[in-house]
Amino acid sequence: MTESYFNEIESVEGVNGVKAQNVSPSDDPLVARIHLAMSEIGDAETSRKAEEAVLDQLIQSKLIDEGDPFIAMMNAMLIVIPQLMKCKEELLVEKTANYDYISSLNAYMAETQQHFSFSGDKEAPTPNGNYQSGNTTYYDDSGRVRGFGAAKAYMDNLSEIRTEKLFGGLAPDVQGIMNEAVKTSMNLYGYAPDMGKWPNNGSVKTGYDLPEILWQGFNGPEWIMEGGTDRYTNKNYGWVSGENKDLFNGNQRTAASYLTGQLSPVLDDAVTQNAIMENTLNGYSKQIESSYKFEMENYNSIVNTDAQMYQAQVNQNKAHTKRLRAI
Repeated sequence: MTESYFNEIESVEGVNGVKAQNVSPSDDPLVARIHLAMSEIGDAETSRKAEEAVLDQLIQSKLIDEGDPFIAMMNAMLIVIPQLMKCKEELLVEKTANYDYISSLNAYMAETQQHFSFSGDKEAPTPNGNYQSGNTTYYDDSGRVRGFGAAKAYMDNLSEIRTEKLFGGLAPDVQGIMNEAVKTSMNLYGYAPDMGKWPNNGSVKTGYDLPEILWQGFNGPEWIMEGGTDRYTNKNYGWVSGENKDLFNGNQRTAASYLTGQLSPVLDDAVTQNAIMENTLNGYSKQIESSYKFEMENYNSIVNTDAQMYQAQVNQNKAHTKRLRAI
């Protein structure tokens, strides 16, 4: 019987997992880490299912079909519970890969959120005659891009998410929410209302894509993007003609009316979609962390149970020995 147990145990321990592969060739280290984690999740899931199939077979043959309760207990202690521990170990590998994935994705999304938060900044304007002007894109003392450049970086990150399918490791329902928010954000486009009432000198844009929505919307109409350039001016200057005039004077053409209609609601939608991504990912991350901790504690309890069963068997054998010696 001892040799049979050794052969059974060796056959159980011979189930091997599949190594991670097909890592994304992306130059962005965060994106590469996300793809590596997603690959490891898939490999760990395959290995876990293989071990669970072995466990199901052992439970049926070594416990349910075993007529001798003593042998069934020995089977449980030496074969079935160790296999259960292997299943839990594979599950922990899968949970660890999930944890690594969500941590890497959070790091990438934190970078994306930083771009969003910096997208409305503008460089301090400098006076030049009767008007002020400055750069829409600039870098702070830490080398972080701000202003319109940050808004474009935010758009680039959203595009990278879609191209690289970075949400592929999320649960299907969460993945759907995140992908829909990215799609909605990237397709946003805003129009300034009643464009025929505004001077056609290039100072006022007729439409805005997502980066322009973020920069212009956050700064308000008193700062006008100079059409086709990476600079801005205050609203009192017609940058093409060089005339000093108020673009929002008369015929209800006020600074407030410039951002009504479609542009302001589109900015609100951009803020909303960004909040959806942030809140959804934060909530899902907490679930992943809690699940990982639970499975670790559950594994430890199984290890303790197996140790107690083994010690009980040792004590029982000692009792038989003592009784025989007493005789």
